Amino acid sequence: MKKRLVSLIIASFMAAQLVACGSNTKGEVSTNTGSDLSKTESEQKEDESSETASESSEESATNEENTGMANPWRDCTEDEAKSSCPRLFKAPEGSKVTGWSMMGEKSDDPGAQGPLIQLDFSMDDMDFTARAQYGADEYADISGMYYEWTATDDVTLANWGEGHMEGKVSRYVGDDGMVDLCTWYDIEIGIAYSLSVEASDLDGFDIQAVAEQMYSQENEPGVDGESDSEDGAEGSYAPADFNPADIYVATAEKSSIDISGCDTFTQIVDKLEDGMGYANATIGDSDVLLVSSGTYEWESGVYAAIDSEIFFYKDGVPTYLATVSSSGTADPLKIKDGNLYVAGHHFIFKYLIDSGCLIETEEAYEEYDENGNEIYYYKTCNSQFEDYDAQTAKSRYEELFTELEGAEVISFDNVGGNS
Repeated sequence: MKKRLVSLIIASFMAAQLVACGSNTKGEVSTNTGSDLSKTESEQKEDESSETASESSEESATNEENTGMANPWRDCTEDEAKSSCPRLFKAPEGSKVTGWSMMGEKSDDPGAQGPLIQLDFSMDDMDFTARAQYGADEYADISGMYYEWTATDDVTLANWGEGHMEGKVSRYVGDDGMVDLCTWYDIEIGIAYSLSVEASDLDGFDIQAVAEQMYSQENEPGVDGESDSEDGAEGSYAPADFNPADIYVATAEKSSIDISGCDTFTQIVDKLEDGMGYANATIGDSDVLLVSSGTYEWESGVYAAIDSEIFFYKDGVPTYLATVSSSGTADPLKIKDGNLYVAGHHFIFKYLIDSGCLIETEEAYEEYDENGNEIYYYKTCNSQFEDYDAQTAKSRYEELFTELEGAEVISFDNVGGNS
């Protein structure tokens, strides 16, 4: 087609030149029609036929090339999709799955970007497309939707990220229909998600609610979906093959309380001095006794503590596990969903107990450089601080403190009575 366009341009240019020449010949009439006068009419027709055949051949080759282009997507199973993307979504209840597909292949390198996963499903007479990609950039657009959005709103998704997952909901309104798109990004692991739907009318429809239904506890890394699993507590960040004995967390090598001869937690409490505090709690997979050096009134009827020795039953006998301490009375010990939170103004630790060990599942803190700029650090039980970039560390630091706000202050009883 390029050759044909060039021929047309040249022909037009020659015609313009001849017209210009003809207008300057003082009444002489030009008989040149733009053809090569040195060739016979039959020769000119042969050239034109040859050129037409050549153009036709080029167009045919181009069409064959486009027709033979490989489709980058391939069908896959749900299990294959799960193995290629941790914390993958599930189809919402009441929907009908029409297909799982994948673009790209899983790499043996754990730090490499994973394939793009797609789930197609129908629900309420509408067709949805959900996508996820492990290792995608935070602001990567994996949706495949390229509209000039009529409106975009920031949202916080329930279920995802323990109810603190930030996302965006966009809507396009056109003459021939409407499109809704919900996107969110799991900064902890590094996964981009999108959910889209097209319909003639989406007024009153809430795509965010559908995205929230797609969270799957069973797809949490290292969690088998059973809340009472012996392999770890619900919501644990420990991988399935994690050995709790590899981590030992304690701020004291031994208990300050002589628990020899104690067969129950009650017998330990009987040994406590006046002014000390105690509380029963469940952390991870263990029922524990928390013993503090003292308490203070946090709010009416609730006495909090900033330090605690932790005891649990091992082989049926009360055993000392560890000691934890926050920075001051503004940061009492808290608990939520089996996780123990210990914090200060510039640090936060998140613990659970697994197989008789206190595991520091997450830790984040901030410090300041010589110019007063914040520097953030973050790690998990199976990572080091250097494994996370500055933005991830800052985001997770803030998210942990948001979790802390929603946690419950542990209420202690005072030995000798509350006063």
